[in-house]
Amino acid sequence: MLIELDEKNKNLFHKGKVTFWMYYMKKLGFILSVLFFLSLEALSQEEGFQKFLDVFVPKVEKISTRLNKLHWILETTGSKDAVELVVAYEVKLSQLFHNEKVYDQLLQWNASIDTWKNPLLQRELKILLRQFKTSRVSEELIQTLAQKEAELSQIYVDFRPTYKGKIVTQNDISQILEKETDISVRQEIWELSKEIGNILAPHIVELVVLRNQYARQMGYANYFEMSLDLSEVDFPEIERLFEKLREDSEKKYNIMIGEIHTDLAQKYHLPEPEVLPWAWSDPFCQKDPLEPKNIDDLVSSLDPIAVSKKFYDAMGFSIENILQRSDLYPRDNKNQHAFCISIDRKNDVRILCNMVPTIHWLATLLHELGHALYDEHIAGNLPWLLRTPPHMSTTEAMALLVGRAVFHPDFFTAFVHVPTREQKEILSHIEKSQQRTQLLFSRFVMMITMFEKALYENPHQDLNALWWSLCEKYQKIHPPKGRKMKGDWAAKYHIAFAPVYYYSYLLGEMFASSLQAKAKMFSPYGNMWNPKTGKFLQQKLFAPGDSYSWPILIEHVLGHPLNSKDWMEEFAHE
Repeated sequence: MLIELDEKNKNLFHKGKVTFWMYYMKKLGFILSVLFFLSLEALSQEEGFQKFLDVFVPKVEKISTRLNKLHWILETTGSKDAVELVVAYEVKLSQLFHNEKVYDQLLQWNASIDTWKNPLLQRELKILLRQFKTSRVSEELIQTLAQKEAELSQIYVDFRPTYKGKIVTQNDISQILEKETDISVRQEIWELSKEIGNILAPHIVELVVLRNQYARQMGYANYFEMSLDLSEVDFPEIERLFEKLREDSEKKYNIMIGEIHTDLAQKYHLPEPEVLPWAWSDPFCQKDPLEPKNIDDLVSSLDPIAVSKKFYDAMGFSIENILQRSDLYPRDNKNQHAFCISIDRKNDVRILCNMVPTIHWLATLLHELGHALYDEHIAGNLPWLLRTPPHMSTTEAMALLVGRAVFHPDFFTAFVHVPTREQKEILSHIEKSQQRTQLLFSRFVMMITMFEKALYENPHQDLNALWWSLCEKYQKIHPPKGRKMKGDWAAKYHIAFAPVYYYSYLLGEMFASSLQAKAKMFSPYGNMWNPKTGKFLQQKLFAPGDSYSWPILIEHVLGHPLNSKDWMEEFAHE
């Protein structure tokens, strides 16, 4: 319906008319802004800023909501019309923040911010100052970047490789790598999983160049540096946290990776140095390859929706409205990834999944619903600008916390049924498998973080060689031969579509382990599926929204700054 309504007006968004429209809107906006700021002179600093917000924020809210709906259509249909409209509304939204006079006024207000009495107004001003830095970026570059990102999204949504004349999905590839025993077939399938990277790689390099141009126009060295600064991230501090975790868990990791290589060498009758990535069960070697192969038997006959409802009901949350708006099962012309989106920062929160009967998709469903509940339970009386998590790491912590629950033996008894003898045998191996997965994933996050840093510093280097050298350094896996100048790195979804994001997963894992430790206050069993834990999360983590910066919010929740102590105790203890 949304596309049909826009179809009547889509000619307005062709390049020439967009330019024509933007020119006159900019002229009109300048005149109105002059009149508006003259009217603020007689008001106090706080009153003037509040009056500005009363006029400005509703415009942002309206366009942002519309844009989110269009993104949802693009990701669920791959529509070319949606691409055009996404680009038009990306430009329209960015134009609201492309006003140097407004930016100058915000800077003037910021000069007196320490005397303001309202901390929420102070926070809103800090947020807008970061967003209005885009006023330094040219309109042409904004439109070019939006067009490129939307076109890449359509390529990704539409792409399906073929194997022996048959179209295969990412779920198909995952299933084959879980079960196939012929190492040559495994190599074929692994290489198939990288085909999308070979297609996207040159486009992503172009996108990186554009993103760096964007960052430089804002006064940054590159997009990586810009993204961290605008997210209130002190990268040296992140490096320190990651390096401490790596050092503290190095002994455990070395033992584990040796066990994995030995086991896979025996399984596939290979010399240990020839255990290459296609021997692993995950194309990126970020998941435990020694996980029990019959683990999916635990959930193959389950209704994942019913299990999820029972789980969240035990925490005092209803997910019914979220599920009704969501898109949960695979089909053609749909993004094969998974994500959550808050359309309007009010009640319209949705998730996208591609559910099949595996334990990892059940975990993913709980994970995305965790994001959704966070968004849904941000205090509704907060200003619109603050009705969002302050950083990806805080919402990831919630999502990771609940996603982990599936791999807790008590989860099965609590929400499915008393396990059979065979199922108990599987469950007995899950805790050890999760420890391996966490260790592997921690190194993968470090690897991809350093890859993105180097990517944005020099996008024209041999990126595949860089990728595999970092995989060897951090993950200690054997890099395959014959991959020179391939696009293996570009097959990772986040590189193109969620740039400079992956570091937040490890911050989230650390935070999730500390939340898990907190849960022991509310349950003698230390699990999070009880109403007291749900209430604690809702009041302490969700409700504040973006009222605080993310380090302050974490300290507000935990009573201490973020650290790796609880993660180490949970996953890397001797």
